[in-house]
Amino acid sequence: MNDIEPKLETWYERTDRETASAGLLLAELAPEPDRGKPFPNGMIQLLLRTEKGAQNYSWSQLTACLARSLDVQDTTASISQILEEFLPPTDQSETGTSSPPQTVHLYMDP
Repeated sequence: MNDIEPKLETWYERTDRETASAGLLLAELAPEPDRGKPFPNGMIQLLLRTEKGAQNYSWSQLTACLARSLDVQDTTASISQILEEFLPPTDQSETGTSSPPQTVHLYMDP
């Protein structure tokens, strides 16, 4: 779990702690034949151990849920790959990178 913690933390922050986002991740981590299938109503809150109807969850709830729920077949590499797929795109202002400058050609009479 320590190997994926930075990536998991990035995912957690970028998804604004929304239970719906956690549900998508947890569904993808579910064992076959349920992998990727939506959870029934209230299941995400049950897995995260949040209050009924909660829209957000804490970091400790997420990590405890994963510690309880991960299967022996879930490797660091497989979890890392799933996190990469689920990471929302970064905002350029957050990363400090910007688009390459655009060249503008002005046609002027000599």
